[in-house]
Amino acid sequence: MSLSSRREAVRHIRDSIQLAVSCVTDRVVHTQPSRLRLLNATSETLMVALSGGDPTTLVAEEPLLLKVQCLVNVGRRLGDSGSLWSAHIAGYFYELRASAADEIASYHLHPSVDDGMSRPHLHIGIGATGAETRSRSGRFHKIHFPTEVIAVEDVIQLAIVEFGARPRRPDWAAVLDATRRMRANT
Repeated sequence: MSLSSRREAVRHIRDSIQLAVSCVTDRVVHTQPSRLRLLNATSETLMVALSGGDPTTLVAEEPLLLKVQCLVNVGRRLGDSGSLWSAHIAGYFYELRASAADEIASYHLHPSVDDGMSRPHLHIGIGATGAETRSRSGRFHKIHFPTEVIAVEDVIQLAIVEFGARPRRPDWAAVLDATRRMRANT
């Protein structure tokens, strides 16, 4: 989606993420300059993060923390009516944790890091397995399991459906569908 101002484009992304996370928390999403830069980017990169990027405790059957950080690419596009602004999620760090030390799953897309893993991937932590694994002992959590692009809504739905996070609103499924659609054309 192309909008008439930079502020409007950034607000569109931030507000859609805020609405999505409102399904599980009342914590606020903030926008700040990113210290990470997208590789080969010619436009501005911002970080949109829940609780300043810190894990947020969710109300759930068992301890559950959520971390949301999105790298947002903001730039101008030439359109029929002149120069328009667009913003889209170009990278992310989504985590579910059983505690501050026990990562369950971490979904990453970090095209800003030249580490050979610029494709979307999943890390599975000790919080998911309950113990160290026999395979790649001590390093299992560092394996990059390939995934498709994951939306913040996917992680929130996972937290609710599979990990028992208590939704803060009865219309959470409809809200997550709506926020997915809000960003579909950005």
